[in-house]
Amino acid sequence: MMKDIDLDDGNIKTNIPPITVGEILLSIRDFNTIFTGKLNKKPEIFPGLPIKIVVKRLSNKKVVDLIGIRRIEINKEFNIIWFISNVNNSDSIFIHDNSIVKLNLKTKPVREILDAFDYFKKLYVEKNKKSEKLFLELPIKLAIMESEQLKKEKLVDTLDIAALFMDDKGSGIFFHSFIDDIKLIREDPKMEKILDSSQAKYSKLMKKISDNS
Repeated sequence: MMKDIDLDDGNIKTNIPPITVGEILLSIRDFNTIFTGKLNKKPEIFPGLPIKIVVKRLSNKKVVDLIGIRRIEINKEFNIIWFISNVNNSDSIFIHDNSIVKLNLKTKPVREILDAFDYFKKLYVEKNKKSEKLFLELPIKLAIMESEQLKKEKLVDTLDIAALFMDDKGSGIFFHSFIDDIKLIREDPKMEKILDSSQAKYSKLMKKISDNS
């Protein structure tokens, strides 16, 4: 439940409607079928797959960060579910610890996302006296928090999830989100250098991983 964090709906507009609970559940079901069918992997492994957030620039669709989900909450009005991520934005828009090696970052697995949805669905039906079908239409949004040792959280930004994918090897599920880099740069010209640096770091990281695979 949202208690101490004031989250409004002032997120960046990308002309992409927020993804819903139902769409995520449908995608996860499809990924599970691919995981056990086409990739021929053990079904008991799938619930433990990590879910990570890929942050891209809206202008060129290039990646500038990869972050994890710290926790999952529903707001007091029971009309938005939030995925909460904690970062330190001192050296880049969302990059923390001055590191680009973030493939093993802590995040929630598929199992915990599904468990949270089940829990919130029960609360939604009981408190709002509404059907489970309406719960499936609730939007999912991202809240990016800056914090020091996970204390005194400060809201950095709220983002929409544009799409979600499972990688070709079935090693994880990735939620893709966009930041309006044009607006950020217009409001603060220094952001262009920061975003360009972030983009270059991730391109270098992905090339290194591709060369070693």
